[in-house]
Amino acid sequence: MAKAYRIPDYKKMYPEAKEEVINLLRTTERKMQYQEYDCRFFAVITYLFILLNF
Repeated sequence: MAKAYRIPDYKKMYPEAKEEVINLLRTTERKMQYQEYDCRFFAVITYLFILLNF
């Protein structure tokens, strides 16, 4: 399993894939990591907002 915030080595995983596909996989992985971070961040903000309003 990949470590958190580390993009897997897609060339090693898929040696037969074209460079365009490898770049697309890296970009997609990066976007997913940003989305996961955003979700966690907004969950914490929402929790704090609810906590402070009660």
